[in-house]
Amino acid sequence: MASWWHAAEDQTWLIKANHFSIVYRLQQNRGNFMSLSYPSLCGSDIKCFFILRINAGSMTKRHLVELLSLEEHEAESLDKYLTSLEAMDSNKVMESIQCHLCDIQIVVTKDRSKMEAVFRDQESSRVLHLQCDSCKKSVALRAGGKWWPLQESLHCGDSYRSSFKEVATFGERLLLHVLNRIIFKEVEHDSGTPALFLPIPADEQAKLIWCNGEVVGFYTLKPRVLLRYLQMHPEMHDHIWVTTYTGDEGHRQNIWLLLRHLVRKKEILS
Repeated sequence: MASWWHAAEDQTWLIKANHFSIVYRLQQNRGNFMSLSYPSLCGSDIKCFFILRINAGSMTKRHLVELLSLEEHEAESLDKYLTSLEAMDSNKVMESIQCHLCDIQIVVTKDRSKMEAVFRDQESSRVLHLQCDSCKKSVALRAGGKWWPLQESLHCGDSYRSSFKEVATFGERLLLHVLNRIIFKEVEHDSGTPALFLPIPADEQAKLIWCNGEVVGFYTLKPRVLLRYLQMHPEMHDHIWVTTYTGDEGHRQNIWLLLRHLVRKKEILS
């Protein structure tokens, strides 16, 4: 039985089998199968050939949602990064990202990079939006020392993920930001309809809606607003629910009962 580890940076695999450790290169990509082999051991005629059932697309590719900590994101100073863009030699080949709306390449420059707060109550937590000259929309987000094209940022490594998932990590908070401040505010919002797209507070309860590995929506829970409304309108206690899937029995929670539970929990903790 062999065990293996993957070093994503250079696509090198370390195979450990029969008390020997062998480092070798990835040789072939046959769809969802990887064909791997290594030369004979210690001059003997022993040769091995491995067929590993692996999702080739997810081996080396990282996703925005996988940024697990604010510290990892803040390892790069965005202010210093903008300064470096301004000082960059004009003859140097600049990084560019394709606008998903205009289908043109947008060169990364300081003038096209706009600083945005991730959370409403924490101005220190910021990201950069790269804006298109033509449509004036954001085409990418800079976080964790990397530019994430808009459409790419909405996916995760599990193409089968289709569910409501509670936001728990910093990467999931970044997806909330992308959906709220870019997708809904800039791309899908009807300018004739008044709506607020303020940054979402860092501690606000929220869930992401996933469909086939792509985040397609979200909702946030504002306990104080809802609690005040339901206290004023007791006839609505049995009519407002949080639901998943089709909302059948076992896939829904009564908001009134949920809010009462949260209030009692907060009273106990305080």
